[in-house]
Amino acid sequence: MHKLTIITALTCLSLALAGCSGGDTMSQKDANQAFATTSLALANAQEVATEVSSDGGQIDASTTCSGGGSLAISGTFDGFEEFALSIEFSGCREGNVTISGSLAYDASISEDSITVSMVGSLSYSGDISGNCDISVTTTAGEAGASVSGSVCGQSVSASAGVN
Repeated sequence: MHKLTIITALTCLSLALAGCSGGDTMSQKDANQAFATTSLALANAQEVATEVSSDGGQIDASTTCSGGGSLAISGTFDGFEEFALSIEFSGCREGNVTISGSLAYDASISEDSITVSMVGSLSYSGDISGNCDISVTTTAGEAGASVSGSVCGQSVSASAGVN
């Protein structure tokens, strides 16, 4: 499985397993849906980044989202070791949710660990509605995985060991 697919799956799974508490921007259910929808759009961004920069280097590209709107991707990308991308969502529609705003999406991959961070401010309309600050870091390695930060005003913190 490609490392970027693992990163996306790990981040989504970590948030789903972590549970959320506190905050007042969005309900836990809406925050989870916001993050899941954003992750779908980011998977599209990763695919474009891989196609545009298969050997690594600078990226400046855009793509249409599955339901309309677009996202622009800029930054550096070495799909096999690390990336530092700025993602600009412009009415990016995934399912019944539209996303606007910007997000920094970074990853560092070594022989024994993966660290992914997402930081930004997005707004959502459609099935969920509201403004959402995202600041999440996920780390996974041979010993286990952890996720910490916040999504849409909801605290996220969890870790799991590997037996």
